[in-house]
Amino acid sequence: MGQPEKPQLPFHEDFYYPFEYNLENIEACFLNCLNKSKFQPEDKERVSVALAEAKKLHENQTRVEAQGLPYVVHPIEVALEVLKLGGSPNTVIAALLHDVREDVDFMRRLENGEVAEKFGSRVVELLTRLLSKYRLEFFGISGKFKGCFAYFFERALLKLLPNEAQVVRLTDSAYFKKLEGDATAVFIKAIDRRKNLMSLGRMLDGVLDHPTSDPAGIINFVRKQITQTKDFVLPAVYRKYATLAYNLEALNLKLEIRLKIAEAFTAESTAQSSEFPVSRQLCV
Repeated sequence: MGQPEKPQLPFHEDFYYPFEYNLENIEACFLNCLNKSKFQPEDKERVSVALAEAKKLHENQTRVEAQGLPYVVHPIEVALEVLKLGGSPNTVIAALLHDVREDVDFMRRLENGEVAEKFGSRVVELLTRLLSKYRLEFFGISGKFKGCFAYFFERALLKLLPNEAQVVRLTDSAYFKKLEGDATAVFIKAIDRRKNLMSLGRMLDGVLDHPTSDPAGIINFVRKQITQTKDFVLPAVYRKYATLAYNLEALNLKLEIRLKIAEAFTAESTAQSSEFPVSRQLCV
C-alpha cells in the first residue's frame, strides 16, 4: 500500500514571506528600512555595528527548520519587525543581539561593561533581561547566593577565573518573571516568538515533505513550543501589549491546527508503512 496523500496545511500566508526566505533578502529588507528610518546618523551606525556583531556571534550556526540557512537570519528578521513597528535604536540593537546562546565570551563582555561601552547602558538593561535565561556559573555554585554578596562574588570569580565560567539555563517561569520587569523586553520577546512560530509552521511542512526524517521529534518540539507560548509568553505579552498578544495567540492557534494535521498524516504514514492502515482522521 502506498503513502497517504499529502494534505495541504492551511494558513500558508501566515508562515511564509512573499519572497524567498534567505539571509540576503532579509538583510536587504532590514538595511533598506534602516536607511529610510528617522534615526540619527550615529544611531544608524550603532545599529550597523550591532548587525555585524550579530553575524559574528552566530557565525557557523544554522536554523533548525531550514538546513543550511544561517541562524543570524532570525535575529535580523526580529530586528526588522521591531524597526517597522517603530522601535527605538536601542530596541533594534537589543533585538539583533537577543538570541546569543551559550556564548560565554559575550556574557563576560555583558558583565564587565564592554557591551555598555559599545552600545550603551539601555541596550545592556534589555539584554540582561532577554538573556537572563542564560547565566554564568562557576563550579555549579553561582546563583546560590542572594543580595550584594552574590554580585561581588560573581564579579570576582569572573575576573579571577574567566575560563571556568559556564552558561546555564533558568526555568521558563523564572525567566519570564524577570522579563516582565521591562515592557520593551517583553515587546522584543513577543516579536521573537512570532517569528519562531512562523519557523515552526515551516518545519511542519518539512514533516509532510520528508515523513521519514524524525517526524515524531519535530512534532514533539513544536507541541512544546505551542504549550510554552500559551503558559508563559502570552500572559506576559497580554499584560503589556494586548493587540500584539491577540496576533500572537491567533498565530499560535493556527500553528496548533497545522500540528494536528501533521500528526494525523504522520500517524497514517507510519501505519501504512507498517502494513496496518488506519482510517483518515478529520483534523479541522
